[in-house]
Amino acid sequence: MRTIVILVPAREGGIGRLFFDNLNARNSASDCFRYTIFQTHGSLLSSLLLFPIRLLAFTLKCAFSNVALCHINIASRGSTFRKLCFSFVCRLTGTKYLLHLHGGGYREFFNHLSPAKKQLSEACFNMPAALLLWALFGKHS
Repeated sequence: MRTIVILVPAREGGIGRLFFDNLNARNSASDCFRYTIFQTHGSLLSSLLLFPIRLLAFTLKCAFSNVALCHINIASRGSTFRKLCFSFVCRLTGTKYLLHLHGGGYREFFNHLSPAKKQLSEACFNMPAALLLWALFGKHS
């Protein structure tokens, strides 16, 4: 059975809660895919301490499991740079990934990055299998 890996921030957040709450039902109903959640963020301290361990576990999962797709939830600030590491692992292991950009203010965040950080951030968005954007169109679009 192939696996779809979903990267989410802490379970307490909206997107994390959505995935945690709905995937148990999907796992029991699916004959084709198994869903696995990797939590990529917690408190600042746990993020700093656990990030290398989480990245290594994710790398091993992608390299040695039958991963069909990785769904990467990405937002501004630290999320972009943490998820950038995960997207590079996907590229290195040949794992297709979908970037799900959510969270307000990403344009403003991106516009205030240094040129080097902009280039890194753009690299993350250049090669996904798909890009999912939720947007409200209006004066700030």
